[in-house]
Amino acid sequence: MRDFLQQIESGLRANLYYLSLMAALSIPDMCAALSSLDGQTTSFKYADWFDENVAAKYGGTLNGRTCYQFRCSLLYQGTTQHPGSAYSRIIFLEPSGTFAHNNVIEDALNVEY
Repeated sequence: MRDFLQQIESGLRANLYYLSLMAALSIPDMCAALSSLDGQTTSFKYADWFDENVAAKYGGTLNGRTCYQFRCSLLYQGTTQHPGSAYSRIIFLEPSGTFAHNNVIEDALNVEY
């Protein structure tokens, strides 16, 4: 796991933001599987793990279910729109010097690396 996290950080330093984001979105899957009795994960385990360990950092704008939907839409369709999401889309911004993170703009959630 340490190697995986280091490679995400290396990707960020190399400006490979989308690759790092896609890898980071799989971390709750891995952690949910590691803490599961059967060593497997599910969408529910992903969401529960995220809610217990990460969601508070987003102050209510991003929960486990929404993050799981974001993960699925980004990894499998290459989009930030999921038909079941609480948001019309999630806007992912690469670092630009202007800090715009964790805002809801109309019905879209914006997150910055």
